[in-house]
Amino acid sequence: MSKELNSCYLKKVILESFQDLEKGNGIGVRECAALDDYADDHELIQARALDVESNWWEYPDDCRDNYFDYALTYNCRDGILFHLPALMTAVIDGYGNIIDVSLYGYLCEGVAQNPQNIPHHGHRGYVNYLQSINVYKIIAYFKFNSQQIHAISLYLLWEMQNDSYHFFENREKWIAFNLKMHNIYKTHASDGNYTLTIEDVIAIVDENHRIVRDWFSAAKLDLKEWSVDKK
Repeated sequence: MSKELNSCYLKKVILESFQDLEKGNGIGVRECAALDDYADDHELIQARALDVESNWWEYPDDCRDNYFDYALTYNCRDGILFHLPALMTAVIDGYGNIIDVSLYGYLCEGVAQNPQNIPHHGHRGYVNYLQSINVYKIIAYFKFNSQQIHAISLYLLWEMQNDSYHFFENREKWIAFNLKMHNIYKTHASDGNYTLTIEDVIAIVDENHRIVRDWFSAAKLDLKEWSVDKK
């Protein structure tokens, strides 16, 4: 009999797996937003005083609404790690596509390790970059333990099953969507700003799926055991 992966269960797993985190040298969401607004030193101190230092689940709803989009910006490894479970639970609760895309960048694109070196997604270099992604290096960088790897993998499975932006379960459906966007980009992009071929677009889809499935392998996740409750 399969286990049901519903939102309540998933949030419980994430909380139990990441409950001992401290922000450490990281930057809170209000301070990140203040930095993005070019705040002065006094304003930064005020923002920092309002941020959460531990118990990431205590961020109030106004932070989720107004500041979580900035949570990973300007942050160090400790700050990114501290906010990852808060962002995952926010996505589960229906907050923001920008948060979803940010999580993909850090969990599946290696943004933390290569903040300035990810090629533009409209060129062949991006395909080559995705092919170089090693999930085990991402795990090592953040020092995720086995319980955290399992929680992240369940989150990615939940995303895939719910047809989220980066995680369509159905390959053909995702390819069709990306080819539609490919035609739009080819039509409207300035000369030289978009050079992907149809083969490149399909390769990106397949690499996205390969990276997510590498997470499943790292967690030793048996997909047949899980039945996902669609949101």
